[in-house]
Amino acid sequence: MKFAEIPADQQRNPSGRLVSFRTLYGWHGTLTPVSDTCQYSPASVSVDFMQDLMLFQFTSSAK
Repeated sequence: MKFAEIPADQQRNPSGRLVSFRTLYGWHGTLTPVSDTCQYSPASVSVDFMQDLMLFQFTSSAK
């Protein structure tokens, strides 16, 4: 899983379950998970102000 709005070189997904970003403190916008094999619920989340160690939960299912 990756997020459409975050450049690929700023995302890490070592376990397949946890995605981490480089410093995005203060960022705001929408996070939309993307994958060739899965769909996600919710389809996106709105972020008003990104802080350190924020957690977001998405449920995946096969496309």
